[in-house]
Amino acid sequence: MRYPGGKQKLSKKIYKRRPAFQEFRECFMGGGSMLHHVRLDKKLWFNDKNPLVYDHWWQLKSNPDYIPQLLDLLRLANKSKNKHRMKLFTKQRDQLFLLREKLRELGWEKDRMSTLDEYREAKAATGFSPASWYLVTNWAMRNVCTLRRTSIASPCKLFIKKSQLSVNKKALLLYRKVLQASKLTCLDYVDVLEAPGEGVWIFLDPPYLCETGNMYDGEEWQQPCHELLAQRLCESPHKWFLTIGHSDYFRSLYDGYLTEIIEYTASLPHRRRAKNPTQGKEMWVRNYPNYFESFVQSGLPSLQPAVE
Repeated sequence: MRYPGGKQKLSKKIYKRRPAFQEFRECFMGGGSMLHHVRLDKKLWFNDKNPLVYDHWWQLKSNPDYIPQLLDLLRLANKSKNKHRMKLFTKQRDQLFLLREKLRELGWEKDRMSTLDEYREAKAATGFSPASWYLVTNWAMRNVCTLRRTSIASPCKLFIKKSQLSVNKKALLLYRKVLQASKLTCLDYVDVLEAPGEGVWIFLDPPYLCETGNMYDGEEWQQPCHELLAQRLCESPHKWFLTIGHSDYFRSLYDGYLTEIIEYTASLPHRRRAKNPTQGKEMWVRNYPNYFESFVQSGLPSLQPAVE
């Protein structure tokens, strides 16, 4: 699933930097980039605090009717004529709008993440399906609609020409197989990070530090949130791998850890004004050496012949 800040294009490189492990955990699941690579012979734990994200993956894992529902909606989105396509878009967007209105009635405010209980109550009252959120999010990430704070999403000119969503049944069934062998939760990242375990490897892709606000639902991740995360990672007994924006602030925050600077092409088209994609940099941080570094640190074997 394409998602703001998702690591679909970089997930293979990330997985190559794994340590030896018996259990894999992902604290901020988002678009589920690591579902492509994890092995079923390991213990798996996926988590996301956002109930919308969690419900999409839970439905994919547990609801046998969800994949046919998604495929029917995708078929309509790809093959409908322009007029019907706009009606489909409006319907999915309005369902998301009604859900948020109901959440506000229940006490939810934009500066925090709605709880799972609040979400379930609002979902039952409005008849909301996470498939609606899935379509609007994927349309936005393909630059065919624009996410807005007031109207949630608005179609742009490209919507008529380029509204195709490339998701197939084979991929969905593969994800379901992985999810059915995994633990799936809607918790704060701290609960996942601090849970005990043996041979644990944790992957973290937290929200970016944005000067203009928040690109996700819920609380904004400003400096205090990132500093608390850095402190908890310092205290963690597990091996962990963190992807974060590259800046002097984060270099100083994670000084002393193994780091890499990765260049990438920005994949947030709904926030991009220029026609040409912009280049960005990320910092990858980990508290363990990879296989090659472990081999070098252990020392190369002597090439001198043995003396009798």
